[in-house]
Amino acid sequence: MDEAAGAAQDLAPGTQLLSETVNDAGQTVQRTVDESGNIIETTLDESGELVDEDITGTVTDLPAAEGYEESSNEEGQTTRTVKDESGALISLQIGPDGSILDLKLPDLGDTVEEVTETASETTEGVTGGGDGSGEEEPNATHAAKQKAEQLGVDLSGIEGSGAEGRITVKDVVSAANGG
Repeated sequence: MDEAAGAAQDLAPGTQLLSETVNDAGQTVQRTVDESGNIIETTLDESGELVDEDITGTVTDLPAAEGYEESSNEEGQTTRTVKDESGALISLQIGPDGSILDLKLPDLGDTVEEVTETASETTEGVTGGGDGSGEEEPNATHAAKQKAEQLGVDLSGIEGSGAEGRITVKDVVSAANGG
């Protein structure tokens, strides 16, 4: 499963891996959570190329984990532990307005190292890309379009790193962070 481990290294900055499995077609399926609390399911083919990507929900919609108590402090912040369908436990700190202040996965050892921002910056010499004419829809995954709208990022200025130049959530987050 070295290829899958390699794929996990290409997560977007601020994204944490919840689970990584291989489906019946031999494709790697990753469930990740971003700093906004979106749960993103990404499917990669055997060579690590993006096949599909979708935002499947948010961590605040997940059920409370059994055996963990929810607590609130004097500032109105709530601490809650939830369980993803993959079985991953996620500790949330939620503000009085419902926003996610902090999100942590329990440390399970060296499963996934913190992602370096250079991963998305190491593209080899790009020779031309589009001529910029026309108003056609950007080649982006549905989840990337959702994330771009959420972050106020213009997709027309982003070069996709996915298969056939497709824009991914990772590309949108990188562009939003000035990368």
